[in-house]
Amino acid sequence: MSKSKDKIRVSFKSSGAAEDVTGSCTVITWGKPERTILVDCGLIQGNQSLLKEYQANNARFSFKEKNVDYVFISHSHSDHTGRLSLLTKRGFNGKIVVPEGNKDIIRELSLDSAKIMLRDAEDLFRRFKKDYPPIYEESDVKNMVTLIKEYPFNEKIKLDDEVTFEFIPSGHIVGAAQLILYIKNGNITRKIAFTGDLGNLRTESYYANKFEPIQNANLLIGECTYANRERSVKAKDREKDLEKIQAFVRDVCVDGNGRILFPSFSLMRSQVMITILYDLFKNDPEFNIPIYVGSPLTCKINKIFDNVLTGKQLEKWQEVCTWDKLIFTSSFEDIETALSKNSPMLFVLSSGMLSGGFSPAVAEKLLPSSKDGIAFVGYSVEGTLAWKIKQKKTKTISINGKQIHSRCKVINLNSFSSHMQRDELCDYYSGGFGTGMYGKIVLQHGNKKDRIGLAADLQELISKRNRTDKVIIANKSTEILL
Repeated sequence: MSKSKDKIRVSFKSSGAAEDVTGSCTVITWGKPERTILVDCGLIQGNQSLLKEYQANNARFSFKEKNVDYVFISHSHSDHTGRLSLLTKRGFNGKIVVPEGNKDIIRELSLDSAKIMLRDAEDLFRRFKKDYPPIYEESDVKNMVTLIKEYPFNEKIKLDDEVTFEFIPSGHIVGAAQLILYIKNGNITRKIAFTGDLGNLRTESYYANKFEPIQNANLLIGECTYANRERSVKAKDREKDLEKIQAFVRDVCVDGNGRILFPSFSLMRSQVMITILYDLFKNDPEFNIPIYVGSPLTCKINKIFDNVLTGKQLEKWQEVCTWDKLIFTSSFEDIETALSKNSPMLFVLSSGMLSGGFSPAVAEKLLPSSKDGIAFVGYSVEGTLAWKIKQKKTKTISINGKQIHSRCKVINLNSFSSHMQRDELCDYYSGGFGTGMYGKIVLQHGNKKDRIGLAADLQELISKRNRTDKVIIANKSTEILL
């Protein structure tokens, strides 16, 4: 077993997250005949042209799709699941292993992606007069969903003689997990751990499970989305944001008779925002303002929450949804009718970066009015419409080919990260949560420059704690042998 060809190989060749924060897809191979496992299979997203994004997501995988035995999914976000349907389209027919509560969400997000891909393909044809087939279609999604099987948390499950796994709560979003794989290769079993995306321990995580640390492993593959110190969020930042929301609603709606848009992603951000608005204003006698919550996808996710949440989380969600100020709609006609009234109201609409859904059209209506407002919830990728509006020096914004004067009031709510912050990442990976040794720690799912700084600080902290873990910064040529 000393020869490298006889060892377990962990490869990042097909993973966009090896060099950035999207497109997670780690490949594990071993044995004769060779066996293959994937951990996540996500879309590559970000600040690049439509054509480049199409080419990146439609590129060949570094493996033969039909030879993959299992795909393990950490959580339902599209940068971890969005290429599952492409994998199936190209011949994968194995099992997709997901934490309980994820199957229906993955289905709806993937169907939504298929619609977007069709529009993108049509747009590319118009621009370049060349056929660009959709990366996958709704029929591919439906085939993919038949391969999904849900499994419970905190239970060690044997799939076959060589593969055993366990899902551990990550605290990131509803149903999000870390993954422990036990791979038996001959007479040796290796323990490989994946953090997936980890939850923010500094702020309230509505509807997410509670993070639990993985105790030890031969290899830990860890996310570091918030490796940059400057992006760190403190608990007091959330308190300030809650005060900012109250003041903004009072200024724009109560005193100014205006309207506010909260651009919010359909999964988690929309549900969290309406919960926060409920907690802030449910007992306020002056608050008599309708809140429109919508998009077809958001409404579907809301219904799934009714089925996947349990206990106190379900009680809280049902309590929020019965608030008489909330108006749920999947019809944009309802939004247009509301806008025509020109009276105080709030909108919680997708998408969060104004890249699709109902929010761009509402932003177009509110931007020219100095009495209206937009409250951006969380980070916006550079180059997106949300990012452009946030740049206060920009006086004119282009939306759907129209030049719109930017006069409305704008606030940024920066405490709504659902990722573990830098200091906690260092603490977790260096054993500060009472964990044992990890052997090798591979950092992925983060900006490359930021990962370099995090790796240096992490290795120093590991030494101070008299540990011998080795920190590795992933790239697409990284291959770990176990």
